Amino acid sequence: VALRLRADNFVAHPEWSISASLSKAPVKNLLPLARRMGLIVPNGLALSGTLDGAIGYSSGEGMSGNLAVTDAVATLPDNPPLRVALAKVTISGDCIHLESTPIQTSAGGALQAGGDYYPSTQRVVAYLSATDFPAATLSSTVGRWFSVPAALEVLNDGTMTGQLVFTNAGNGPSSSAGEFEFTGATLTPPGIAVPLTNSEGRVTFDSANVELAHFSADLGKQVIRGNYRYNALAKRPERIHLELPSADLEQIEAALEPTLKAQGLLARLRVTHRSIPPWLAARNLEGDLSVGEFSVNQTELGPFSARFVWQGTMLQFTSLQLNL
Repeated sequence: VALRLRADNFVAHPEWSISASLSKAPVKNLLPLARRMGLIVPNGLALSGTLDGAIGYSSGEGMSGNLAVTDAVATLPDNPPLRVALAKVTISGDCIHLESTPIQTSAGGALQAGGDYYPSTQRVVAYLSATDFPAATLSSTVGRWFSVPAALEVLNDGTMTGQLVFTNAGNGPSSSAGEFEFTGATLTPPGIAVPLTNSEGRVTFDSANVELAHFSADLGKQVIRGNYRYNALAKRPERIHLELPSADLEQIEAALEPTLKAQGLLARLRVTHRSIPPWLAARNLEGDLSVGEFSVNQTELGPFSARFVWQGTMLQFTSLQLNL
């Protein structure tokens, strides 16, 4: 590290600047400096690699500089290491910008990350881009560095392609937004006994909205299609549309067993009242269901459609249509 100090007009109107040139400086020694600057660093973070470039500060323009991190490895406890061959950092005024950089992992697919940090307000904006990246690995990786968005918590297995943006305004709450296409995933929504396998679709979300569009999945031996939307500000936050080529009433009841069945032996024997799980008590949605061939006790009746409102333990069908 080479330091240079320059001072002009120091008697009348002093102007000064200081610059540092770095050549293969160890990155791990910068962690204490990052914490002093207010950057939130995850506990247990270990860094390795070398730093090259120049950084300076002047009394008139503030901070500026360009840095390059080579062969960087970031490791958190109980998490696979993240490797970066070359990361470029630009410092200008009150912004430290990390260019979008490929991250090498052993999970397959492609993952890139970048972001901005503002030292004066401690605001962090992080950008994440994934291409055919395993959904489970993405959630576990993101969860150690940032909070996992609720829209990603229900996705297991499969791969994802899309973008994520995380924002943390200093000591305030963090928020996230993104859009992903997923394929080959397994979904386990609360209240459904049978997992939805081989799922694919597109999910878009921010702090107040979630939309699941062009969704399809295997429900047992059936293919289910539909759309789902959540709006925290709406009278009924959830809206769902489902289509099934065929279904028997017994199959629908079996899929909804966790919702219909009393939890616990005493509740099933009606000795005590049934306890209502939090996810069921908070349910507030409206939707419509369409079945191409509906049957009861294996007796085919014909096409069936319905509109319904589901609030907590109350399920109301606002319309039913069955073409015999």
